[in-house]
Amino acid sequence: MDLAALVATIALLALASWSLFFLQHLNLRRRMPPGPIGWPVLGSMREIPRLLSDPQKFQQLVARYGPIVTLWNGSVATILISSPDIAREALVEKGSVLASRPDVPSMRLLTSGFKTINSSPYGVHWRATRKNLVSGILSPRVMSGFAPVQEQAAEDLVRKLASEAKQSGGTVESLSVSVRCVLFQILSFVCFGRKLEEAKLEELNALMKEATTMLHPVLGDLVPFLKVFTSHTKQKSFLVRQNQLLKGLLSRECPAASESYVQTLLSLQGKNLEDVDLDLAVLVRELFIAGADTTTNCVEWSMANLIKYPGIQERVFRELAENVGQKSGVKVADLPKLPYLHAVVKEALRKHPPVYLSAPRTPVHATKLAGYDIPKESTVVVHLQSLSNDAGVWKNPDKFLPERFFEQTELSKRMSMIPFGAGRRDCPGKHLGMLHVHLIVANLVQAFEWRAEGKEVDLSPRTVFTVQMKNPLRASICQRRS
Repeated sequence: MDLAALVATIALLALASWSLFFLQHLNLRRRMPPGPIGWPVLGSMREIPRLLSDPQKFQQLVARYGPIVTLWNGSVATILISSPDIAREALVEKGSVLASRPDVPSMRLLTSGFKTINSSPYGVHWRATRKNLVSGILSPRVMSGFAPVQEQAAEDLVRKLASEAKQSGGTVESLSVSVRCVLFQILSFVCFGRKLEEAKLEELNALMKEATTMLHPVLGDLVPFLKVFTSHTKQKSFLVRQNQLLKGLLSRECPAASESYVQTLLSLQGKNLEDVDLDLAVLVRELFIAGADTTTNCVEWSMANLIKYPGIQERVFRELAENVGQKSGVKVADLPKLPYLHAVVKEALRKHPPVYLSAPRTPVHATKLAGYDIPKESTVVVHLQSLSNDAGVWKNPDKFLPERFFEQTELSKRMSMIPFGAGRRDCPGKHLGMLHVHLIVANLVQAFEWRAEGKEVDLSPRTVFTVQMKNPLRASICQRRS
């Protein structure tokens, strides 16, 4: 066979192989959930950020393609779910299949090889680290020991805001900044068993904020042949500074009398379990980010709505006055006596979920959802904002009505509102986070009357890692108790 014939044969074989792959891929796409075709190579990558950050545009997508949609993010198929029934099928009924996380190369670097609880693939490491967190530091017995620290932090916040308002003629310039600071005060005790110096807390706070700007996929994660052009210089520089700060804090001995997250991790590390390789720095970072970002946002959204609807704020205050009084701050033990406060926070979470999308899941093997094929390499996410604002489920979803949680009690049994996910990969720290929200909001309403500063409160959102207020909440406060 001469050279020309050989080249022609190889070319024909290559063309046949590519054609077979293309036909198989096309056949698979036909059996997958419907969705826009997208651009060659890029898919719908250009449109996805706008679709996922704008609920109205996403609803237009759902109206066209239905409650389960395929979007091609580069070469990655992203399956978007906006139906409570399909969400239940995915997260609960098939939770053991859809239990892993996508292998995102840029996240591999930032999570030290997927060693955080959230990023870890389904397996031994994930089970061991999650169990350590939930049955160790987040157990009811251990959490009850944090109450004095949490209550002191809430009192510190009240004093700080009173001092700020006194100096500025009654104005609080940025509630979220102050709330985040006291949360770091609490989390430092949960994590290290001691309160950190203010300078260290500020340094840690700034570092965690920087981390959230990098916890997202980059172009090379979505279009494989562009990986060689992806620079990780910024991430590597961050990791050096993170390790310097956190390993310095980890090297200091925790107080023997206190129980802390670091102590549980060191104990787990000492067991030398097979397939459990701990990186304490990334696990500590995960605790601070998860414990501060969504909690701060939920407090801010709750207070913004209480300012916007003074009648609701007054009802919360009356509940506090009747069940707690005004002589001292609200304690952790008082929270179960405040059902209307709980309803207000739930409604804030319904209207303003911490994130629009659930944490991504990837199947451990090919499966089906709603009768459609879901390939192993795909990413499955639930559009949380669609569930909690579905007019077919919620009465008057555009209105802020805490009372709905006393009237529509059956909704708690459905997947109509899952701000912290559901199933075996839901947020393990949700109870701690909600305790902090309830405690802080209760103390803020008990201590001050809150009013809009200037014009009406702007509830426009923006997405920066989590869904935040576009314009940080400024308020005028009038002291109710000293």
